[in-house]
Amino acid sequence: ANGRAAISDNKEVTQDDLNSVEESAKAITLSNDQEILHVLPKDYEIDGQDGIKVPLGMSGIALDGRYHLITGAKNARDNIEKCIKNCDLSVNGFVLEQLASSHSILSADEKDLGVCLVDIGGGTTDIAIFNSGFLIFINWAVWIYAVATDRIIDASLGYFIMPILIVMLGYFFFKKKINKKKFIKILLVIL
Repeated sequence: ANGRAAISDNKEVTQDDLNSVEESAKAITLSNDQEILHVLPKDYEIDGQDGIKVPLGMSGIALDGRYHLITGAKNARDNIEKCIKNCDLSVNGFVLEQLASSHSILSADEKDLGVCLVDIGGGTTDIAIFNSGFLIFINWAVWIYAVATDRIIDASLGYFIMPILIVMLGYFFFKKKINKKKFIKILLVIL
């Protein structure tokens, strides 16, 4: 998505200008069941000069920004949040899986140089490609394949089983404490 805004009166790009451009890019039409999860900047342009990564403090009249908008289904988010709250846990926010993986293992230099992150899981393999510090590709190939071949349940099992395995790993191997009420809820989910 693209956004555009006039640079404020002092003709120097401020954080408010960046926020205005981002809001302009987010002004797209989505179906009622979708919402924007992430707004990831690709690059900026000031008065025709493109390829700018950090425009703060630069001078000009018009600021354009190109963004990667990541959307998700509201109902899916709501259902996941309800499940988590039913386990007496709280939700601080939602992050695209590939982004979460990249934040945990990739440095800013690696993202700047260009890197392909392949997260091989129990049921799915996710791919994220970064170049010049920006996320340029994420895969949805597993879901496209699952829908095309009527194997949605097979693809979904990885998303169901992996969180349970992670909780069990934390409990049994790393001796993380779980109160009795939470432990019973986890056992019921497993059954």
